Amino acid sequence: MVPKRGLKLKKDKAQEGDELATFARAWERVAEVISMVADRPVVDMTGFEGVYKTLDGQDPLSALDFGDMLRMRGSSAPPASSGASIFTEIQEKWGLKLEPQKGPVDVIVIDHVQRPTAN
Repeated sequence: MVPKRGLKLKKDKAQEGDELATFARAWERVAEVISMVADRPVVDMTGFEGVYKTLDGQDPLSALDFGDMLRMRGSSAPPASSGASIFTEIQEKWGLKLEPQKGPVDVIVIDHVQRPTAN
């Protein structure tokens, strides 16, 4: 969601004609990348489509410090530099707020495993 402080992203119109850049940097892929870092499912409810950039012209994902966030996953040690979580980074650099909610999630359950037999 967009908090009261306002959005810090703008549509990147320069990329609209470039199909490869649009595919590589498409907003539709952002939730998947954030899910990997946040270690929980992220559902994009912004309604954004296409390519966006930060107000200072950076690619939104490049603007985030994923290095510290990935090192923090599963660790009780403090981060090496900024210490910002994915939630803080997205709010500060994108002007968006990740809001925890409950909802349905796809789950794969393996209830039986058996070695294959020789043919």
